[in-house]
Amino acid sequence: MSTTKFCPVCNGELRISALECKYCSREIKPDIKCSDYKQSVINGLSEEQYDFLIKFLECQGNFKKQGVAYSHGKKMIAEILKILNPTKSEMLQEEDTMSNTKSKTNSLASDTIKALLISSGGRATIKSLTGKTYELCALQDDKFYCAELESSPRYNYKVFDEIVEGAKTMPDYKLPKGDGRGKKFGELGCDENTVVGRIAMYAGKILGESVDDPVSVFAAILDWAGIAENKRGYIQLTEEFLEGYMSEQSEYGKSEELYLKQLEEKFKDELIENAERGKILYGYNPKEYIRMIKQYGAVAAVKRLIAITKSGKLPDGFLKLVECNALELTMEASVCNPKYQSLFSAEEIRFCKDLMAMHKD
Repeated sequence: MSTTKFCPVCNGELRISALECKYCSREIKPDIKCSDYKQSVINGLSEEQYDFLIKFLECQGNFKKQGVAYSHGKKMIAEILKILNPTKSEMLQEEDTMSNTKSKTNSLASDTIKALLISSGGRATIKSLTGKTYELCALQDDKFYCAELESSPRYNYKVFDEIVEGAKTMPDYKLPKGDGRGKKFGELGCDENTVVGRIAMYAGKILGESVDDPVSVFAAILDWAGIAENKRGYIQLTEEFLEGYMSEQSEYGKSEELYLKQLEEKFKDELIENAERGKILYGYNPKEYIRMIKQYGAVAAVKRLIAITKSGKLPDGFLKLVECNALELTMEASVCNPKYQSLFSAEEIRFCKDLMAMHKD
């Protein structure tokens, strides 16, 4: 940059005492009401920070296209924001501190894609593996729109977190795309170990149901955002995304443990409260159920009961609440509550969803 904010001799803050026209050399000084002209906050950036910011904007916030590691890029943005807007920077730091206590499933994928789309003016052109273009549009209700998503034209950004979670469980972070055309959810190539299966899980599909197959669009969006490389037959999480993810895991460590303890306590309170409501409204008094919660803890007790149910024996309490048309009071309903998803495996959640769907009127 051609200007600087600090004195090269004493490092004091510089002020502009006058302006001079480059053509006629006329000098203009501030009037008596002000002591000097204010410098732009941009002048507070170092040359490295300024160059980084320009490239960041040219690449529309995509660290992958900029050629920098995610963790380094995030650090640079934090430093730049601290200079440009100290108040906003402090607010974001507070948000980061709070976010460290959140579940892993509230990962960077949805936030990254949403931020990139908004920074692009709410619209972006995405290219598929074959060169086909998709027009992506941000909506006000925390969803996005793409004309190619015909059967379900509006998705929440959180669908990308579901896909990424699936990729994290696979060798080399490679998740097969799968094929939902003419297949049912749960069939080979359309199960939870595929992109199409993960999208179906997010949509609340149960085993045996038909699914949408918007894989080409979702894979192209993940590649555009620098989260996963779009390959033939599969997607693979990028090193940049994984670097940021691993960095976050090491940061929240103990905070996550505390968060999970607090979440389990809330889960326990909900189970007890629902049991009390069942007792008052329907005469349902699950003494053994309460005893197990107190003996093993809420999560461990529920996992034991799910395992028993999987063996083919439906709990009497569940059948009683089904008979009373009160599925919302079952432990299965609490397991399916999105806010408790980090306490259970995807398989346990899907099992509870399927069980409730089978007994729903």
